[in-house]
Amino acid sequence: MPKFTKLKAERLKKEWPLWKVSSQLRISETLISKWENGQPCPTEYLEKLAKIYGVPVEELMEENTLASTPQK
Repeated sequence: MPKFTKLKAERLKKEWPLWKVSSQLRISETLISKWENGQPCPTEYLEKLAKIYGVPVEELMEENTLASTPQK
């Protein structure tokens, strides 16, 4: 299961609260929050999230560049 995802960044781009995404997937907000914070996301849901956000699955699997960019 992929660990490095841009799930939160994509959700925030759309200005969606957690409840909006969780209701579309019919899962808890807590589960989505865990995925956004580094817990592994099952491929089945990663594919669904990519469709909801309108991005390729591979884009969600890229390491978040904001988190890995050193601060000056």
